[in-house]
Amino acid sequence: MSKICLGVIILLVVAGGMLIPATLTHGFGPTPFIAHAQPTSYSYAYELNISLEPSYLYVLNESTVLVIGSANGSSVVQVLNIKDPYNLPRVLQTYPLIGEVTDVAINGYPVERIAVGTDMGDIVLFKVSGGRIEALLHAVEGTDFMVKKLLILRAGGAYKLAVLADEEARTYKGVCTTCHVYVFDESTGGALRIGPEVGNASTYFERVFPQDIAAALRVSNGMYYYDASTFVVTWVPYQEFYRVVINVTYYNETEYVPGAGTLINVVAYNKTLDVQFHYGTNADDNGIAEVLVPVGFKANISVKDVYNRVYYWYVDPTTFPPGTTETYAYFELPKKPITFPAEVFYKTPEFQLAVVDILDVSSAPTAYNRITTLETKINPSATGLSLVRGEALGYYVLTYHDPDDGMFYLRVYDDSFKEVGMTSDYVGMKAEAEESFTFPDGKLVVSGFKEGKVKYYAYDEGTGTYKFLQELTLGGELKKMSIVPSAGSYYYIAYSTTGLHIVKAYPNQVPLLRTGTNIGYGGGVADGDVLQNLKMAVIASGSKLTVVEGLDKLVEDGKPIDIDSIKAPTLYLTVTVPPQETVNGTVVTFAYPGGVRQYVLNETGELSFPNLIPYRQYSFAIVHPEPYLTTASFTIIPTTSGRIYKNVSLVYREFTLTLNVKDNTGTELLAPYMVMVDGETVIESSKDPSVGLTLIFGNHTISVQPAKGYEAVYDGVEESVFISSDMSLDAVLNRKMYTLEVMVIDTKSETPLAPIRVTVEGYQEKIIGFGGSKATFEVPYGNYTITLKPLEGYENVYYPARTNASVTKPTVVSVTLQRKSYLLNISIQDTTVGKLIGKFDVYVNGSKVLSEVGEYSNVTLEYGTYEILVKPVPAADNIYKAPGAAVVQLYNDTNISFTVQRKFYLLKVIVTDDTGNPFKGAEVTFYSIDTGSVVTTLLTDDTGTTMASLYYGDYRIDVKAGGFYETSKTVSLGKNTEVSIVLAPEPLTLLFRFLPVIIVALIAIIGVVLILKLRTKILERFSQPEELF
Repeated sequence: MSKICLGVIILLVVAGGMLIPATLTHGFGPTPFIAHAQPTSYSYAYELNISLEPSYLYVLNESTVLVIGSANGSSVVQVLNIKDPYNLPRVLQTYPLIGEVTDVAINGYPVERIAVGTDMGDIVLFKVSGGRIEALLHAVEGTDFMVKKLLILRAGGAYKLAVLADEEARTYKGVCTTCHVYVFDESTGGALRIGPEVGNASTYFERVFPQDIAAALRVSNGMYYYDASTFVVTWVPYQEFYRVVINVTYYNETEYVPGAGTLINVVAYNKTLDVQFHYGTNADDNGIAEVLVPVGFKANISVKDVYNRVYYWYVDPTTFPPGTTETYAYFELPKKPITFPAEVFYKTPEFQLAVVDILDVSSAPTAYNRITTLETKINPSATGLSLVRGEALGYYVLTYHDPDDGMFYLRVYDDSFKEVGMTSDYVGMKAEAEESFTFPDGKLVVSGFKEGKVKYYAYDEGTGTYKFLQELTLGGELKKMSIVPSAGSYYYIAYSTTGLHIVKAYPNQVPLLRTGTNIGYGGGVADGDVLQNLKMAVIASGSKLTVVEGLDKLVEDGKPIDIDSIKAPTLYLTVTVPPQETVNGTVVTFAYPGGVRQYVLNETGELSFPNLIPYRQYSFAIVHPEPYLTTASFTIIPTTSGRIYKNVSLVYREFTLTLNVKDNTGTELLAPYMVMVDGETVIESSKDPSVGLTLIFGNHTISVQPAKGYEAVYDGVEESVFISSDMSLDAVLNRKMYTLEVMVIDTKSETPLAPIRVTVEGYQEKIIGFGGSKATFEVPYGNYTITLKPLEGYENVYYPARTNASVTKPTVVSVTLQRKSYLLNISIQDTTVGKLIGKFDVYVNGSKVLSEVGEYSNVTLEYGTYEILVKPVPAADNIYKAPGAAVVQLYNDTNISFTVQRKFYLLKVIVTDDTGNPFKGAEVTFYSIDTGSVVTTLLTDDTGTTMASLYYGDYRIDVKAGGFYETSKTVSLGKNTEVSIVLAPEPLTLLFRFLPVIIVALIAIIGVVLILKLRTKILERFSQPEELF
C-alpha cells in the first residue's frame, strides 16, 4: 500500500504479474512521459546540492548562476547550470581567487559585469554573456591592499571599475589615512589613483585622504546603472598629522584582556595658536583605536573605568625622533573601562570633516574631470553614501548617515549640483546605512540600514524634499539590496541574515516572501538573488541552492507567500521482497521529462527522488533480478508540495484467502484479533469480520489469536489449509469464562437488613438471604449490567441499585446499597407556660444533627432504629430541663413530640417605707408577663420580706399598703433573685406622721407672740416721760 503525506498526487500503479513495456525495461525515452497535467502558469521551488560553501550568489539568467565561495579552503568563482533538478548542478566555469572575498559588485541591470575583490588585493572584473563569464580585468595588488568597496561604472558602451582599498585593513574608527581609490578601465591598462601620496606613474589626484566612493545610480524603465560621469569621492583634506595608535587592556579578575569599545577622550591643543580640539573615539574589539592629531599640536588622551577613575596619556610631538609620524599610547586599567559610544559625546572636529567631490571618470585612467565640490562636508565615518537619480524627476539625491548627530540625510541637487532641498531623519547614532535606491520616476527613495531596517521616502513637490513614508523591519543584518526596474511596479530585493526578501514598495511596503510567520525566506543562508523580471530566485544555504521558478506569478497579486508551500515534493520509495529473498540488485528506472536515470538498490531497499516538479509526469519501473518475483511500475503527477511515501513490495505469485472471524455468541467481536500465517504475524490488529489474506501457493497454517493486549477476551483458533486458488475460511473465537462475585455492602451493618435479588442482566439471577453478603456467577468475558433489589415485602429498606461490570478476569464487584430515607418530624412543647421561648439541639444516636431549633423541626434519616434526644442550647440551659430520650423505629415518615418544663427560681422581695424601715403587711402580687395572669399574692413579714418560687420568665411585682402609693417593678427571672421595693407615703400619712411636731411648734409660736406683746407693753410703760419739777 502507498502512503502519501503532506501532498496530493495523481498515482498510477502497475504491479503484480504484469510486465512493464519494453521501453521501460530497456530505458525510458522522453517522449512517452512528457504528458503534463499542469495549469497554464504555476510556481514551484526545488533544491540542489553544490560542491562549495557559497558566500555570494548572482543569477545570470534562467538557467545559470554565478556562485562565489570556498572550496577546499580556497576562494573560487563558479558558474553553474541549475536547470536539471535531478542531477548535481553542472559546473560550466571555475575561476580561482587569492584571499578571502571582501566585496562583490554588479553593473546594475541587465547584469553584464560582475567584480570581485579580496583581502589580499585580488581584483577581477568579469563580463557576463549568455550565462558565461569572461575575465576582462584581473589585478593582484598584494596582501597590503584590502578591497573595501567596488563600483562598476558605465561610460558609454564600456565599463570602469572603481576600487576603494585600505593598505592596513583597519578595524577601528576614524579618518582612514591609508585608503586609496583606483579607477580601472576594462580594456586598457593603468589606473587613476586618488590618495595622500600616489606618485606620477599614472593619472592621479593626490594630497587627499579618500574615505568613501559612490556613483550616480541612474534608473529608467527596464534598466539601471552607475554613471561614470558622476563619480562621488569623499576625502579629508591632506595636512600634516601624526597618528596615535592606542591600546587599551583591563584586568578582569584573572588576566588582562582587550578593552573592546573603550571610550577614548582626546584634547588636542596648540597654546601658541590658542586653538584646541576636543574629540573622541571607541576602541575596536581588540582594544585598538587610532586618533589623528595635527602636527604642532600636543594631545592629552584619557580613558575612564567603571568607577569613573580617569587615566591619562600625554603626547608631546616635540619629543618624537625626527621624521616620526606615529606614536603609541598604552592603558592598563585595573577595572573594566567605560564603553559609551563616542558619537554621543563628541563631534568630528572640523579638520577631519570630509569634502564631497563629484568627478567625471569616463576617460579614466587617462584623465578625469572634477565637476564640482559640494558645499556640504560630511563625517568621514558616514555610512550608506549613495547618489541616486530617477530620470523622470531629473534630480540627484545624495544620501548618507552621520553618526555625529544620528541623522540620515537626503540632499536634493539639480543638474548643476546646486542643493535645492534637504531632509534629515533621526535614525540613531548607532545606525549604519547601507545603500539607497530609487525608481524610474525618482519619486521614491528606498534606503537600507545594516540593522535590518528599510525606510522609504517620497518626493514632496511643495517643498522639493523627500518625506518619510514608512519603515520595514526585516530583522537580522542587512547584506545587500537591489531594485526591480522591469517588474512594472515598485519592487526591491533585500537580503539579510533572516533570509531573502522581495518587497512591494508602493503604496506600502509589503514583504512578499515568508517562512511560516516570519518575513523573508531562508534565514541563516549565505546569499540569494532574483532575476530582475522576477521569474526566478535562487537562495544559497550551506552547500545547497533553492531555486524558485515562476516567482513573478506568485508576487503579481501582492500577497505574501511562503516558499516552503510550493517546494517540489520528494518521493520516498521503499522496495521490499519476501524474507527469504534479498532486494540487492533490484533496478529502479526513473523517467522524468527530458531524461532517464537508473538506480540499483542496496540491502535497505530505499531511494528518495527530490524535486518532483508539480504537474509533470514521472514514471518508475522496479525489476528484481529473480524472475519468480513480481515486477512493479507506477506513475505520479504531483500537484502540491510535501512528502510522498511509496512502498512497493515484490512478492511471490499469490492467491486470496478470505478469513471470516466470528464471536461464538453470534454477536459482534468484542476485541481485535491478530492473524498469523506460518508463524508470522500478517495482521497485528483488526476487528473486521472478514479480511483478505494474500498467500502464495502451498500449505499454510492460519492462526487467529486475540490481538496483543486482548488475550483475556478469546481463546485462539488454528487451522491448516492448502492454498491453490482463491478460497474462504471461517474462524470462530470462543470467549473465555470468568468468576464474577457480587459483594453487597450496607455501610451501617455487617450484612444487609433484607434479602436481596441480584441479577446479571441477560444471564443469571441469584438471591442473597439474611446473613449473606455475596453472590457468585460464572460468565463469559464481556460487559454486564448488574441490578440489586430487595425482595417483595422489604421494599421500604433499600433503594434498588444498578452497576456495570467489565469482566476481563476473575472479578469482584462491590455494590453499596443505599437505605431508603424518611422524614422524622419533631415537635417540642412547653408544658409550663405553653409558649416555647428557647432553642434546642437535636441529637440522633448521640450525634448532633440539628442546632438551635424551635417548636417544630424535621430531619431526614435512613431506615433504622434511632435514639432521639433534645437538649436546650447553652443559652436556654437556665430556661428548661432536658427531656428524656425517645427511641424511634423509622420505616416511614414519622412524628415525635417532646414536652419540656421550665426551671423554677426563688424570688425574694424586701419592702421598706421611705424612711428605710421594713414594711410589714404589704400586699405583694406576682404577675406573669408571659401568661398575662397573677401567679400569687403574699404579705410581707416583720422584716418587710416575702418570697415566692416561680418558673423562668418575666414578672411584674405590684406592692400596695394603706396610706402608701402602689409601687410596681418588672423582673426577668433566670436565677434566684432578690428585689427591694420602697413605698412612698401619701400626703395624709405624712400629716399624721408629723402632727405632734406641728402642735408643739404652734404652741411655741403662740408663746413667742405673747411674750413679744407683753414686752411691748412693758416698754411702753417705761418709756413715758418724767415730769419736771
